[in-house]
Amino acid sequence: MLSCFAKLPVVTLNIERSFVVDEYFAAGGLTRLSGSINLAHALKLNVVAEGAATDEHMRPVRLTHCYEMRGSLFGRQVTAEIFEERYQ
Repeated sequence: MLSCFAKLPVVTLNIERSFVVDEYFAAGGLTRLSGSINLAHALKLNVVAEGAATDEHMRPVRLTHCYEMRGSLFGRQVTAEIFEERYQ
């Protein structure tokens, strides 16, 4: 199955917020999170952890050597109009 996955035109694995936050606090959660990230790295994929809202959320992600994150800790969502106004 992994050989089929490796052939897909995928360059990035997004790890959703619930997996980052909820799994970490569940029994064995850090092991599952780390295994997923290690597998993605072995397949030469970029890994982005979603849902970084606090330093506490980022801790398990950093422990598993995932250094790309996104979430409200870095900035709140804005409308298209506000985005254009700020970044044009």
